Amino acid sequence: MNGLIENIDKLRTTVMAAERIKRNLQIDTDDVVQCCTTQILDGAADIEKRGKNWYVTVNA
Repeated sequence: MNGLIENIDKLRTTVMAAERIKRNLQIDTDDVVQCCTTQILDGAADIEKRGKNWYVTVNA
């Protein structure tokens, strides 16, 4: 099983990172973590771990 999905309830970010995510993904939401969690759990995401970071690609 994927480690990111197994620990999805631990997904967090800082305020500055949330603003950067919103800008880079061009999304308008107050809860970036919930938005990303939903996309990851929808099952249409490619998930890759590189070092300590997780990279998620969603074909929307």
